[in-house]
Amino acid sequence: MNKILPHSIEIENALLFSILLNKTSDEFVLDMQEISFLKPEDFYSEKNQKLFEALLHFKEKKELPDPLRLFEYFKKTRGMNEALYVTELTSSQVIPSQNLVKHAQIIKKYSYQRQIDQLSAQIRIILQNSEDSEKITEKIKEIANKIADLTHKSENILKDDTIRSIDYTRAQKPTAVCYGLLPTGSVSLLAAPSGTGKTYTAISLAFSFIAETKGKALLWLSEDLDVVDYRVKQMIENTNWKDKEELILSNLKYVYDEAQPLLIKTYGATMIDPHMASRLENYMQRFDFLILDPLLSFFGSNENDNSSARLFLNALYKLVRGTKKSILLVHHTGKSRDDNEDDPYKILEVLKNQIRGASAFVDGVRTALYLKKSKDNENTREIVVVKSNVGKIGMKQAIQMPFEKNVHKIKV
Repeated sequence: MNKILPHSIEIENALLFSILLNKTSDEFVLDMQEISFLKPEDFYSEKNQKLFEALLHFKEKKELPDPLRLFEYFKKTRGMNEALYVTELTSSQVIPSQNLVKHAQIIKKYSYQRQIDQLSAQIRIILQNSEDSEKITEKIKEIANKIADLTHKSENILKDDTIRSIDYTRAQKPTAVCYGLLPTGSVSLLAAPSGTGKTYTAISLAFSFIAETKGKALLWLSEDLDVVDYRVKQMIENTNWKDKEELILSNLKYVYDEAQPLLIKTYGATMIDPHMASRLENYMQRFDFLILDPLLSFFGSNENDNSSARLFLNALYKLVRGTKKSILLVHHTGKSRDDNEDDPYKILEVLKNQIRGASAFVDGVRTALYLKKSKDNENTREIVVVKSNVGKIGMKQAIQMPFEKNVHKIKV
């Protein structure tokens, strides 16, 4: 089955028809200048490619492409079928001219995406052919750089359309969930040394999210997949969540699959894996809270590379920005030197120094939480807010652990 490449014939037709509505040559030329970044090959429809070529011809001549001129142009250069297409196009829905740029940007974005698909197919063909490995490496590196450039252009083509005026009707105080610890529409980080109970704590935060919002939560715990059911059962039965059991079990799901890296490195170029990005996008359409544990299993690049860390976080932010949804990343730090430290700013500095990998993992999130053992109760953990744009720095939340003796070390 052939893959359907990204496109929208409706938008293409509406844009072209809107241009054809111009009453004067000056209006026509002005519209064409506003969408000067478009080329004929950016259109998916072959007929629309030819029509846009004709519009460029009339723009150069500074003539209005009225139906008669277009009919004569196509009759001479392309034939009667293309000439009749202009008449067919007039049945399209009219789009106001102020939407021209926006729709032209969408057409360009689809064009970039089709080019990326075609280049990716080239890589697959090259890898299937038996050639000298050095030549293969050079070819794929060249193509990968083109893909990276097109991906950047595709992600940025619509950015000018996101500029807003200040509007007080949109002014809303940032909201937070999970005891007020995690901002919605954002990505947060929970970090602690090994053996602290990070996964149990993450599960408890998922319970809290469900209880507070009645929303749906998804766990992707890539380590010890076969004990996820057991961990959830232990948390419900041995902590204070028993009265919410029915709601939790209804709204909590987990991914029974090994972690898939979001970043891929293709012969020197680091980029977002479109398949994993699509998978996460699908999950965030179905769920309101996503936990990825541990972070580095989903990363896929050099853990000390700050630019890759920012690329990773930006891809996740796109999934939740402007929504009431949230993503929590669970991350390892080195062994804590002093679990008795209470100053959140000192803990933040320790966290930056001891965190595995790039400091951008801490700098790039809106909220960073540090998990530490309680001084008073071995079955209790304290979450400390060490960085936040919604909560109070230094805020603490006790989390009850379901630990019987060595229960968290059981292997199945």
